[in-house]
Amino acid sequence: MALNQIILEAPEFGSGRASDDRPIDMLHLSKQTSGDSDLENELLTLFAKQVRECLAEMASCEEDARAKIAEDVHNAADSIGAFDVADRAARVKANPADAASLAAFSNSVVKASSFIASLNRM
Repeated sequence: MALNQIILEAPEFGSGRASDDRPIDMLHLSKQTSGDSDLENELLTLFAKQVRECLAEMASCEEDARAKIAEDVHNAADSIGAFDVADRAARVKANPADAASLAAFSNSVVKASSFIASLNRM
């Protein structure tokens, strides 16, 4: 089944009418991959793995390293359409010592990772 059809069948993440209510903008991702659903799946899987690793690393590193990791996550998230993750990562980069920004970033990562996992279960 095509990845785009799977996304539209994921009711816990919206009606399927707009990408705005999902953690990943699948229309953006589809444009980035020229509609190649295998590539979309691979990129999402890699992204989920990367952000989980980065989140774990950010918990125990110095502020400068946290800002660099946040920048890397921002760039990756922006490219696949995880715009909330990208926005939250930019806030962590700007203020890597701010616990509230880090918590919001973590929450956004969990939402995006859960969404990606739900796609992989279908």
